[in-house]
Amino acid sequence: MVRSSFSPDALAARVEALLALYGSPSYAVAHLICDRHVPSSLAYRVIGTDLAATDITYGKLREESERFAAILAARGVMAGD
Repeated sequence: MVRSSFSPDALAARVEALLALYGSPSYAVAHLICDRHVPSSLAYRVIGTDLAATDITYGKLREESERFAAILAARGVMAGD
């Protein structure tokens, strides 16, 4: 079992703060995940079965996300689906 060093009141306050910040229906997940970061910064590193590493920057993540969104839109998927 994982124990928190925060009191229940402190945890509840933190949850409320996060919901206030990110819980709005108008909040863009793309901003949270990649757009707010420096495009040349490392977003994640993929390690292949051969142990070769491939670095993905936030800029590349954004480009690929936009491509995927365009494919979904072309197939009729709309915001909120």
